[in-house]
Amino acid sequence: MTEPPIDSVASLLAHAHRMEAEAQARYEDLARRMEAHPQPELADFFRKMALIEQKHIDQVSEMVDALELPPLDDSAVGWAPGGAPETMAADAAGFESPRQALQEAMRDEEQAVAFFEDVAAHTPDQSVRSMATELAAEERHHVALLRNWLARVGAAQESEV
Repeated sequence: MTEPPIDSVASLLAHAHRMEAEAQARYEDLARRMEAHPQPELADFFRKMALIEQKHIDQVSEMVDALELPPLDDSAVGWAPGGAPETMAADAAGFESPRQALQEAMRDEEQAVAFFEDVAAHTPDQSVRSMATELAAEERHHVALLRNWLARVGAAQESEV
């Protein structure tokens, strides 16, 4: 699953930085779309998710500074066709409902979990394994937040019937 193999903390942090930046932009876009839908509460939730992703970007940048690694070169990150694990597919960008937007975001977060778990499972480097495990846990938290909103949207749709 990892493309290219993650064999150092610097490589893992570069991947994490790129993924978080793409996720942050995606959540900002979803917030704008939900305002137009109009779904103001869901727009606020997606803004909150964008802020969480921004905090992760800041944390990764701090880790790079603390570890005295070279500056992150996001352009050196190579992804398999389709892009980063947390990047919504282009064909999914035209979702038809708030539920679909949440499902697509959750799928992307689940792919991020799988990415970091795959790194942890296949690296011989203990520090990379530990950091990847921690990053996977953060992404699982995002999945839980999205699941809660999916349940909320599902309950609201059922009450309208």
